[in-house]
Order: sequence, then structure tokens, then C-alpha cells
Amino acid sequence: MALFDNVDLIEIPVTPGPAKFEIELDGAPYRFRVRYNERDLAWYADVLGLDNDVDFKGLKLVPGLDLLGPHAYAELGQMFIFDGEEIEAEPTFEGLGDRFRLYYISKEYGPII
Repeated sequence: MALFDNVDLIEIPVTPGPAKFEIELDGAPYRFRVRYNERDLAWYADVLGLDNDVDFKGLKLVPGLDLLGPHAYAELGQMFIFDGEEIEAEPTFEGLGDRFRLYYISKEYGPII
């Protein structure tokens, strides 16, 4: 991950299986809901800002993309899935949180990916 050598990455804790949790990003609390869609064979996340208007539903967790980019909320930086094997494959059910990790880059760094 040489691209991120001078950036503080926040790992968002995900594991295989559905989950709900809260995490602070850029000083604000967010509620995450992560789930696997059996029909689509893909992971999805919902993100709700507890102190702001951020409300994303159904963000497909796809490697190599800024998952928040299309939404352009000033409150948020970037969020992406990193494939530890650097193949950029779709996250598998078993691989989320191990091979495939979810990261956040603070808005203070500006666009990186």
C-alpha cells in the first residue's frame, strides 16, 4: 500500500457475517450496517451520520473505488476496500475483514484514490 505511506488510514472493523456498529470518522459518529447479498454474491454497507445528514444505503463494497466519491458529502473523506492479495477481486463472504479490509481516509488528505 505504498500509495498510502504518508496517510493515516482508519481501518473500519468488518468481519464475515452481518454486523451493525458505530465508529467515529473525522470527529463525527457514524452507524454502519454491513451485510452480504446472497443473490448478488456481494457485500454492501449502509452508513448513517448520527450528527449530520449523511445517509448512504446499499454501498456495494468494490475494490479500487472510492466508495463515497459519487456522493460527495463535505463531511467525509474516502472509503475503500483493499484486497490484501492485490488482485482487486470482489470480496468473498469468508474474506471480508481478513483478505479484504475496509479503510477510511480523512477528508484532510483530499482525494487520493
